[in-house]
Amino acid sequence: MAQGASVLERKRSCRTGRRNERGFTLVEILVVITIIGLIMALVGPRVLNYLSESKVKAAKIQIQSFSSALDLFYLSAVLLVLLIPLIWIARPARRGDGAAAEAVGH
Repeated sequence: MAQGASVLERKRSCRTGRRNERGFTLVEILVVITIIGLIMALVGPRVLNYLSESKVKAAKIQIQSFSSALDLFYLSAVLLVLLIPLIWIARPARRGDGAAAEAVGH
């Protein structure tokens, strides 16, 4: 009977050994997945809304920057068109340069 007792002890140790192992049960994993899903369902739309709003704000800033650059270009082009004839007329004629004297009207 000594052998029979050792077999029972082995079975008990196997059962208790499994209970002492560390790990997660299926129910615990499902609960965690459910909690994560609920959090994502509540937070997800807000995050997507913030992302779309930030893209719109970035686009508005880029349009304003382009508008400012276009205004500066327009102002410089107008000044260039207005000032070139004035500079051409007001420049002193060089001696010995017949073309310059004719252009000025001398």
